[in-house]
Amino acid sequence: MITDDVGRQLHTKATRGKPLTADEQKELQEWYAFHDSEESRILNSHLSSDLLPILREQADLALKQLLATTKRLQEIAAENERLRQENAVLQERLLRKSSLQTA
Repeated sequence: MITDDVGRQLHTKATRGKPLTADEQKELQEWYAFHDSEESRILNSHLSSDLLPILREQADLALKQLLATTKRLQEIAAENERLRQENAVLQERLLRKSSLQTA
């Protein structure tokens, strides 16, 4: 089994689209499998059953915050578009006013 440092390096290399040798690919898959089994073991333990409601609550809160932030960003984008259009109208008026004064 490879060390976590080597596993992280291989993961980084793979996720950045860099080629892995056959041995590196095998090591990375084994590293993933080991960490998946550890994660499953932890999630299936008695301790995790006590933590599961807390984790779900935290995930729900994070999702609500994400949705609120997304909504606010959409509102800001709409306001920015409105201001761009208003700015274009004002620039056009200024251009017309300027051209009338020079004529």
